[in-house]
Amino acid sequence: MLGYSWQETNTGDGFQASNVNFMSDATEYYNLGLGSPADGYNVDYGDKTIRTLRMISFFGRVNCNYKQRYILQASLRNDGSSAFGKNNRWGLFPSVSGAWCTIAEPFMQDQTLFDDLKVKVGFGISGNSMGFDPMVSMVRYGSVGKSYYQGDYINSIGVVQNENPDLKWEKTSMVNIGVDAAFLDSRLRVGVEWYNKITLDLIWEYDVPSTKYLYEKMIVNVGEISNRGIEATLSGDVIDNRTFGWTTGVTLAHNRNRVESLSDDLFKVEYVLTGKDAIGSGQTGGSTQVIMEGYPIGTFYTLKFQGFSEDGKSLFLNKDEEITDSPVAPDDYYICGDAQPKLNYSWSHHFRWKRFNLDLLFRGVAGHKVLNATLARLTYTSRVSHFNQPLYVLESGQPFNDTRSHFVSDRYIEKANFFRLENLNVGYTLPVKNQYLESMNLYFNVSNAFVLTSYKGIDPEVSMGGIEPGGR
Repeated sequence: MLGYSWQETNTGDGFQASNVNFMSDATEYYNLGLGSPADGYNVDYGDKTIRTLRMISFFGRVNCNYKQRYILQASLRNDGSSAFGKNNRWGLFPSVSGAWCTIAEPFMQDQTLFDDLKVKVGFGISGNSMGFDPMVSMVRYGSVGKSYYQGDYINSIGVVQNENPDLKWEKTSMVNIGVDAAFLDSRLRVGVEWYNKITLDLIWEYDVPSTKYLYEKMIVNVGEISNRGIEATLSGDVIDNRTFGWTTGVTLAHNRNRVESLSDDLFKVEYVLTGKDAIGSGQTGGSTQVIMEGYPIGTFYTLKFQGFSEDGKSLFLNKDEEITDSPVAPDDYYICGDAQPKLNYSWSHHFRWKRFNLDLLFRGVAGHKVLNATLARLTYTSRVSHFNQPLYVLESGQPFNDTRSHFVSDRYIEKANFFRLENLNVGYTLPVKNQYLESMNLYFNVSNAFVLTSYKGIDPEVSMGGIEPGGR
């Protein structure tokens, strides 16, 4: 198969203007010139900029199957994006996967253990161009303050983004090896897969010397992140007869995320503070997470809570491991766990009895932490007149004159293990069959029937995507 695709996306394609002091609102916004602004009034033209992103792709795929024993698929993409620098707009992304149906080999015909056996292996490289401003590689100009010119202060124009003609695709390479097997007349099925996923040339903004560049920051490809893990599935037909049937399945998944590098010979950064949106008032310069080499994405980096003082103040550990009631952010921050789960699991059941059916899906996550930023905000005692205080305030022995009770610290970083019944479905198949109707099933469905967790918030399952997982 051969193919070609072309796509263009335009955003910010519009304009705006403003005026004030109209004699009447009857004309609404159809004639802005009827306004009578005071001298010196500045028209608000907005901050929207037209952005055009073009994507062009050439791709091909080949499938081979030899005697239902050896299966091979190979593909190649050549993708171009206008978002990247003029020297690196095109990226070549190959992939290949194969399967060996071992059960079909002649030497397997006399064995009685396996009903199915297949070995799978794959390798591929993919590119990412999403989530970036289409103008990310261009030199950009903007307002940089005011200048005095001929008796007036006018807007100054300067560079607010350096050009990077070498900015290129983020690339992810992945290797995976798996085995599928079936036993007991295929009533018991097992699958195991290991993978190693490396993301290279991550795009980030770095500080650069203004003596060499027009602007003090530069968007470049530097970072590397790895994800390694294993997934296992086990399913089986426990009971299967004309009256009653029960099929169940378990899935287990473990992933290890790690930031491998943030710097190279030219562009360096020790760490990147993230999660600043979760910080409340009085915590200027604070954050909740850090991106640092050797640690996973979603690593909590914040204050260590040390209880309350006799005069009713929250106490924290400073960088010298001394107790203080006046911590400094981020100097007094510590690593306080991470939001990456050690285990994701699910357990499904399908029951059949005569014309009735029951389906259950249980799911859980274990071995990670979540920041309960909502609880931190609600414990701020100076706002007791605005909303009720949570019961946790009483249970924790928090003094009511504590002005730093809402400071984000490991006090609000909780274990977020949970086990939930995600879906329950009960159905009945009506004994209806005619020339117009093949079958009819009446069912009752419940989503999120219950959740078991020690997390104090509303729901322990928060967003785990992006660069700030588990922080809210």
